[in-house]
Amino acid sequence: MKKIYITGSFTVEAAIITSIVLFTILGIMSLSFFMHDYSVEKSKAYHKATSSLEPPVKYIWAYQATRNLKSENNQTSERNHYED
Repeated sequence: MKKIYITGSFTVEAAIITSIVLFTILGIMSLSFFMHDYSVEKSKAYHKATSSLEPPVKYIWAYQATRNLKSENNQTSERNHYED
């Protein structure tokens, strides 16, 4: 029976390729986590910056109607308070 010997160069080559593949996969995962966090923070900043602005022109009629209702309710409640 003939014995088969594996040379040391094969082991070294496998170790190098395995480490390169492993670090590449970990780098891609790390980059994807970073990009996810970046997009979440950018979305939060955009929402925070635009939440204090007036509504878009498309919905301005609804915005004005609710403001008018609030002001009318305040005026009628003040009138009722003074009439008592």
